[in-house]
Amino acid sequence: MAPIVTPEKQYEKSFYANMNDTLIHRKRVFEWQLFSSKLIFFTVLLLVIIGIYFSWLQFRTGIDKDKEKHSESETRTELEISTSGFKVKSPILGVIILLISLAFFYLYLAHVYPIDVVPLDREVVEVNPALKVNDK
Repeated sequence: MAPIVTPEKQYEKSFYANMNDTLIHRKRVFEWQLFSSKLIFFTVLLLVIIGIYFSWLQFRTGIDKDKEKHSESETRTELEISTSGFKVKSPILGVIILLISLAFFYLYLAHVYPIDVVPLDREVVEVNPALKVNDK
């Protein structure tokens, strides 16, 4: 004799299948977010390291110019903007590059890197009350 499938049992089976699919989807989303977060993190680190390296080059160039005692006309700030691009020449360019790199890193840490706890859906907590997180 075949078991009788009631609408309630069919609904319950569909409900749990849907919950399983939802959890698998969430897991895949979190795996993607983990990968993309690592990729973004290393890209930001690379950009900051490159910025620090360029600022070091500018500082070194400035120190070398001071040692050679160039005329004052070579140590003033120049800004050239044209349709082909822009050019900045300044003895404080290293400081500017360093500040931009560190500001970029700070903004990344303050606005992109923070991790927020994702609350569970009410439906999941109703099915399994042990998953409820007590917020204080």
